[in-house]
Amino acid sequence: SVKRSRLIKLSLVLIPLLICIIIILATVPRYIAQKNDYATAVTLLENGKYDQAREAFLALGDYADSAEQAEYNVTYKKALYVIDCAKSGNTDALLMLGMKRSELAEDETVSVALYKAADELFAGLGDYKDSQTQRQIAQAAVEQHYAALKLAEFESAAALLENGSYLQARDAFISMGDYMNSQEMATESHYDIPVITIIFDNRTLGMVRQWQTLIKGKRYSATDLDRGPDFVK
Repeated sequence: SVKRSRLIKLSLVLIPLLICIIIILATVPRYIAQKNDYATAVTLLENGKYDQAREAFLALGDYADSAEQAEYNVTYKKALYVIDCAKSGNTDALLMLGMKRSELAEDETVSVALYKAADELFAGLGDYKDSQTQRQIAQAAVEQHYAALKLAEFESAAALLENGSYLQARDAFISMGDYMNSQEMATESHYDIPVITIIFDNRTLGMVRQWQTLIKGKRYSATDLDRGPDFVK
């Protein structure tokens, strides 16, 4: 009976120990595998393999912050890369997104196309990190591009008028719609008459400041003219 009692006591110690060993043997390899897979996913992300990184994080399920990485951070990093390429005109991001230069609109540069793509990526992230700020940067760059094109078109029409190509100038101004004083310039071009211009000097770039008030949250930049031009000259 003494020997039997000892065996029972020994079994009470060994059985839980064996269970712990079995649990450790079952979980440790899985933990190590997950840790290695996570490191691989991070490496893919750092190397710009965004789609592969996302798939790798998704496969990890709820391990560490894999879910957040897959849902938000991978896209965020991808969008940052796209907007960086947009700033430099780098076509690598264009290829990564499956876009072709030949498919871009006539008035759309590589940078503009990438800014638009970055804007869409950040839009899908909501308020994650500084996504909204990055969207404003992308949108401002696109607006600036098209504003420059419009101004160049206006100046080209004005040059036609100055050179005496009145009908061409008229058509050019008409095509610009209500941009600046295009309609008045079209009238001048058509009838070849001088237009009397009245200027109300409020010492601001009024139209631009109005947009900054309406859609930019009153974040004014370069619209207050402390020393305006000499309009008489």
